[in-house]
Amino acid sequence: MRGSHSRVLDRDDFNGVTTYFHWDETDQKFIIEEKQDVEPLIEYAKASYNAFDERARWGNDLLHHVAAIPPVIYADLEKRGIMDDPDRLRAWLNDRDNRMFRTRPGRL
Repeated sequence: MRGSHSRVLDRDDFNGVTTYFHWDETDQKFIIEEKQDVEPLIEYAKASYNAFDERARWGNDLLHHVAAIPPVIYADLEKRGIMDDPDRLRAWLNDRDNRMFRTRPGRL
């Protein structure tokens, strides 16, 4: 893009998140962009999912680890109100398009 400048604002190596600042001199606008390498988290979720005993019952515990959601996606879900709505969050977690983040089989 002509008349634009970009630079790294922040790098979080632990979570794999890099934040970029983009400035467009033509439009006099800036964009803050976050990118995340989610591959390590997906590999963790896959290993947890595959190691889980599918015969195990849900039990009476209040909390069950069912997914590993990357921070950038979590922030988007929070922005859209999904994290505050148990029914919408359950539907998101049960959606086949999001199964790569699941750490446990079964429907929620």
